[in-house]
Amino acid sequence: MNIRTLLFIPGLLLSMVAQAQNCPVDDFDPTEDALMWDSLNNATANADCGSILGNALKFDGVGRRSAVTIPVYVPIGGDINFSLVIGSGASPCETADATQSEHVQLAYSIDNGQSWILINEYQAQSTFDVWTPITEPIPSGAFSGSTLFRWAQSNHSGSGFDNWAIDDVSFVCIPDTLPPDADFTADYPTTCTGVVNFQNLTFGLVDSVRWLFGDGNSDTAWNPSHTYSNFGNYDVTLIAYNAHGSDTMPKIGYVNYINVSMPSASCTPTTTTYCCGYGIYNVTFNTLNNSTGDGSEDYQDYSCFGTTVTEGLNYALDVQVNPSSSE
Repeated sequence: MNIRTLLFIPGLLLSMVAQAQNCPVDDFDPTEDALMWDSLNNATANADCGSILGNALKFDGVGRRSAVTIPVYVPIGGDINFSLVIGSGASPCETADATQSEHVQLAYSIDNGQSWILINEYQAQSTFDVWTPITEPIPSGAFSGSTLFRWAQSNHSGSGFDNWAIDDVSFVCIPDTLPPDADFTADYPTTCTGVVNFQNLTFGLVDSVRWLFGDGNSDTAWNPSHTYSNFGNYDVTLIAYNAHGSDTMPKIGYVNYINVSMPSASCTPTTTTYCCGYGIYNVTFNTLNNSTGDGSEDYQDYSCFGTTVTEGLNYALDVQVNPSSSE
């Protein structure tokens, strides 16, 4: 259970973790701001379609026409402001045709671009044949700490046709005044080596963190690795802080350091020479996913790490080698 604590805890020496709230802005003068965009396809900063002032971002060319932002931190919403024009004349800002669905769409993704959800579609051959300022409230489904936003054209006839442009793109983010929401996981909570690598999954703005490993030790790293000295079960707690409070995530008995007597692993032949990136890079089977470098690392012992399988079920065994070698 996530126990939310709305108290400041002064006096602790905590490492700082930078997750700044970003509300990107781009006026495309003199060119696009690379820090705002994750990808731009067939987009160029110029004044071919006019602009609000200086340059705008014009879309032309063969293939996908789109602009995708970097992940934007909008956990409690805000607005998207921009100006849009859709071509309504001759080159270099040629008419986009409504009858061929050459419209412009604004969408968002909260799964890193795997799927996109439409916010609005702006019709060709309509009021957008002149520069039009637009404000779109960020829909509740887009609230997250890393939302992508995309402007794209649903269809077009190729280079020199069906042009459009955007200008003065800005995000107005509602200030996040909530404490963080702490959570974490680990690579092998059950271990026979005592080594556990933790991954911080905390959501929200975070200034600092504190880990309590249950054996009297603590850490302030974002993703710490901890070595337990004695066998047994250990409670692990993560506390995350920001200027608005803190959140505590305890996991009772989360780490189990087991006493297992394993025979020493041996491989024959040993690696006596090495060339050209040869070697096994990854072995995946059920929940096991072990990666190593190339043959220069020699054989590695993973006998401590196990997985549970069910009789009668099929499981894939995936072995990856150097993709440029015919091993």
